[in-house]
Amino acid sequence: MTLKEKFDDLYSTILSSRDEKKMKILGCMTKKIMYQTIESHPQRAEEYLEILEAVNWNNYLTEKEADIIVSKMSPAPKWTKQVWKTLMEKLDEPLEAPPFYNKCALYITMCMIDSDSGKTLKNVEPNETSYFKLVYSLATDKLLDKDGVFSIRHYFCELL
Repeated sequence: MTLKEKFDDLYSTILSSRDEKKMKILGCMTKKIMYQTIESHPQRAEEYLEILEAVNWNNYLTEKEADIIVSKMSPAPKWTKQVWKTLMEKLDEPLEAPPFYNKCALYITMCMIDSDSGKTLKNVEPNETSYFKLVYSLATDKLLDKDGVFSIRHYFCELL
């Protein structure tokens, strides 16, 4: 058994047990590893903390994850992050809605909708500003959905 397999096995055992003592052991080990990483590789530790930030949101992506997803979208999104941000500010729309979604989750959801359904939506709304508002509305519908089924992380998990 490789070290990765051994870790995966122990990790599954701990999580499936729902045993508080086992969870505390995992927590202590994680804390120790994280502190060592902060000391020896602060940039990597910052990336790990960014990923852990997902526990505070229903839909959350890091900047790096968003960049990876955008780079692999086909067709490519029509808005860069900066163009998107400028349009959002121009329309006075919030970039985030804690704890529902952060700005990267909103950006990627809007890009996903544009990439997947842009051709159809353009037939409904050819005006660029109105089109952007429509895509924003559809994205927030997904991200604020009461049943909480939509997950941007799971939708793009194979890319992360």
